[in-house]
Amino acid sequence: MEFGQVIQLPERTIGRSGRDLFLSHKDITIIMAPYERHSVFTKAIDELYRHISIPFNLIVVEGNAPEEIRLQLEKRQRQHGNMTIIYTNHYPSLGNAFNLAVPHFKTPYALFIDNEVRLPKGTVESLIKTAQEREAMVVYPNDGLIGRQIVTFGAEGERVVRSVKTFGLRPCFLLAHEAVSRMEKLFEEPSSPYTVGVDLTYKLGLKGLEALEDKSAKIEMRVEGPVKAVDMPFYRTQWNRERLGHALDHLGTKWGIELAEDPVYETFLTQKFEEAQKPVGFEILASRFALGVRNGSRRFQNAVTVLRSVGSKPSYASKSA
Repeated sequence: MEFGQVIQLPERTIGRSGRDLFLSHKDITIIMAPYERHSVFTKAIDELYRHISIPFNLIVVEGNAPEEIRLQLEKRQRQHGNMTIIYTNHYPSLGNAFNLAVPHFKTPYALFIDNEVRLPKGTVESLIKTAQEREAMVVYPNDGLIGRQIVTFGAEGERVVRSVKTFGLRPCFLLAHEAVSRMEKLFEEPSSPYTVGVDLTYKLGLKGLEALEDKSAKIEMRVEGPVKAVDMPFYRTQWNRERLGHALDHLGTKWGIELAEDPVYETFLTQKFEEAQKPVGFEILASRFALGVRNGSRRFQNAVTVLRSVGSKPSYASKSA
């Protein structure tokens, strides 16, 4: 394996090689995966390089990003050299994306974040210091855990609601490489952004891995406003009702728990589902052109065909290795 490269998964038709992977003098690899949008990748990556003062490796799981985003990522890979891109030919869940990157980090620690998490100056250094001084396997930043209402079931099948602290909707954590040997997978499928934090909390507990809080480490979340057309296909996949239902069923089967109803999370999910149903620009234009066709304006038919193809994933078959 080489660092600064584009990693080619078995089904991928392209790949590029780079320089040596995982230089021994570096203590940490940052693993970044898409949360719900691809377009925020570049801002997130640029801030990393501005805010981190120590040497680090970066692995980005691009998550079947549109061509324009992929080109931006490759530009930064060439610019920085210590950045590796893992391509997928599907839209991965957050947990699935993290799983793809785990085999490729060899540094003593890895920090897992999504591409909407921002790390202020000093955050990464503080997390590493805490892990080293306290010999911790897992460290999370201040306020990295949130309260969740969990339903368990008694001997007679009765529902028991209790409050627990779990990783949030945006799990951000530092994991020691030594802990990897204890974990078959960080996350299991099916999963969704709504469930990954709960699954991770229970798995760490099962493996006897205590998570320590670093109160000095802060993170920020950047919400980029309305979903752009370029992001909508991935956004709709992440916030698909059926996918969430399967993920919730999996939590019940795996851990014997349910997520209790919570007005805060219900509002959050409602907003996500409603946003996912909104038509984006090319769909609105296509519907208007289609209406013109139905009204007898046949000259618009070719334009409709073109509009419906906007945003589709370009073929990689023609790209050379």
